[in-house]
Amino acid sequence: MSKLPGKSSLVNSGEFWFTICLILIGIAGLVYSLTLPLMGPVALCPGLFPGVVTSLMLTLGLVRFFQMLRTKEEQSKNGEKEENTEQRSILIIIAFFLMYLLLLVYTHFLISTSVFLFLSMFYLYRKMNWKIPVVSVITTLSVFYLFRYLLNVRLP
Repeated sequence: MSKLPGKSSLVNSGEFWFTICLILIGIAGLVYSLTLPLMGPVALCPGLFPGVVTSLMLTLGLVRFFQMLRTKEEQSKNGEKEENTEQRSILIIIAFFLMYLLLLVYTHFLISTSVFLFLSMFYLYRKMNWKIPVVSVITTLSVFYLFRYLLNVRLP
């Protein structure tokens, strides 16, 4: 029987249990989305979007789980510093998302989403690159077009 990773491992940082929860939620969501009734073409049925999202959660959870099984962590200060930096980055991205939700109430979807994507990518890359604003705008316009004109869903 294999042992769970040791003290300096990802189990203590919560990533292992988060990955397990991600996999379980992905399975539950996928099963639930398959139980939703078909109301017309499969492309427009109510279970399509939840099924896609939970399938993605399940896939990413399984990929990360197998990566953790293959990876052995080093017990060094650099590893601990990197872990602290990653946790801080996650909190900052969550703060950006909360600001996005507040901005969405007062502005249009196009503006708030472009700003959120721009800030997130700028923070993650830590340098200004011409691709960041271009990708932010193109992604926002693509999502807007998909929902507004293909799925006939009005966005705020």
